[in-house]
Amino acid sequence: MSSHQEPRFLIPLILPLVLFSASPSRAVKWKLLIVLFNLLGALLFGCLHQGGLIPCLFHLEQLIHSPASSSHPRHYTLLFAHTYMPPRSLLNIKKTDVHVEVIDMAGAGEEALCQTAEQRASNFTCVPSS
Repeated sequence: MSSHQEPRFLIPLILPLVLFSASPSRAVKWKLLIVLFNLLGALLFGCLHQGGLIPCLFHLEQLIHSPASSSHPRHYTLLFAHTYMPPRSLLNIKKTDVHVEVIDMAGAGEEALCQTAEQRASNFTCVPSS
């Protein structure tokens, strides 16, 4: 079984499925609570948990494609760590763009992250915590 198909992700569905399979009068009482709980979860995880990622990508897209960077091409290295790879479409970069490098470190350890950052940046020093 793949790690993304673990049964623990189905556990939150147990209570709603039991309530919806109960008698109609009992299910109606819980429907409002279930809807409110899901709206709260959508707000928390959709807006607050990683709510800064989308505005950050829009800012990076503006920076990369600004008129100043068009007249003086620069090389940009975007390093993402400890998150899912953000959608590259929001950065509006083509695969043929050689001035933008996107690195996905996923869940790499602190040492690998420091090593990659030090290789890419000339004035960057990383000291891993002990």
